[in-house]
Amino acid sequence: MRSLNFISKPSAVSRQPSAVSLFYLFYSKALQVAWHRLRRIGPKP
Repeated sequence: MRSLNFISKPSAVSRQPSAVSLFYLFYSKALQVAWHRLRRIGPKP
């Protein structure tokens, strides 16, 4: 019930979901690339 209440409530996040989702996508992609590079450079398990 709390999640439904949060979604129905108007907030800054719900006002601009595209910007937030875009930033999250970019951040996750950059993190993934950095993680793969670190794994490649670092010692193999």
